Parts: sequence; structure tokens; C-alpha cells
Amino acid sequence: MVAPSSALVIGTAVVACLCMAWVLAANSNSPPFAPAIGANAISTMRAAFVIGLLATAGALMQGGSISETVGADLIDGVAITPLAATAGLLTAATFMGIGIYTRYPIPAAFATTGAMVGVGLGLGGGRLRGQPAPVRGR
Repeated sequence: MVAPSSALVIGTAVVACLCMAWVLAANSNSPPFAPAIGANAISTMRAAFVIGLLATAGALMQGGSISETVGADLIDGVAITPLAATAGLLTAATFMGIGIYTRYPIPAAFATTGAMVGVGLGLGGGRLRGQPAPVRGR
């Protein structure tokens, strides 16, 4: 039996993933196919299918290493929990959704990295990885 709190986190994570998938498709993937669809060289449904296949292939081939980098190598001294990752995903999706609504494209990499850095700092993480340690007074 799954604990109710775990089921709630899993359910929220699924909704966050679906929201992010919708936002990514609306934000990043449609512009390359716009000329082909406009010229009637490919139908909208076929373009969506090709985008889906390519996005799935990319997620399967590179998703693990990207998740590892975003989850562990951005902030020192903090572990990203599933609930924190869900909050970061919802934050990035919301930010990108606002960009779509205002017709200002926001790159997914910047939105996701910024959201996860914010979550890491909110969890009490130290500094960004690769930044020099603060110099103490003499």
C-alpha cells in the first residue's frame, strides 16, 4: 500500500510533468515546423507526432544525465527531494507558460535551471557549484 503522502507527491509530479510537456511543446518545438505546416508540406498532426517521437528519443537517451546534473550538480550542500523537484518543475512550467501567454519565448534550459537553483537555495543550499568560497575577514 502506498502512503497517502507519497501518492499525493506522485500525483502532483505527474500533473507537473504533463504541464511541463504542454509548455515545452508550445514554447520550443513548434517554431521549426511552422514553415512546413504553413506550406502544407506536413500536416499539424504529423508534425506533432514527429515532435513527440523526437522528444521521447531525446528524453530516453539524455534524460538521465540531464536529471542527474540538474538534481545534484547545481547547488552545494543540499539534496533535491522529489517534492522539491516537483516544485521546481511547476515553477519552470509556470514561468514558461507566462512567456507563451505574453508571446515572449523563454528557453526551457534557463527556466528549469533557474527554478532548480531557486529550489536548492530555498532548501538551504550553500553556493552555486563552481563558485569560489566566500573570503572571511582578517
